[in-house]
Amino acid sequence: MLYLHLIFDGKYPLRELSGQVIGKLRLLHLLGQGGLGAVYEAEHEVVGKHYAVKVLHPEFGENQELVGRMQREARAAAA
Repeated sequence: MLYLHLIFDGKYPLRELSGQVIGKLRLLHLLGQGGLGAVYEAEHEVVGKHYAVKVLHPEFGENQELVGRMQREARAAAA
């Protein structure tokens, strides 16, 4: 599984998102949640590949240090 990190802004409250489509990723089910947000298993609708998608609580979207850390983690996981 490739790990992607998504930052949701205030338009998207952290709630059950299973079944939602973000871009070409369909969130299948919740894998776990914690203080920063939640992680979902997702499937790319075109190629069928599975990913883990981290959804952060909206209040963390403005924290540039945290956003940078999440982006670095995503790049490292994809390498």
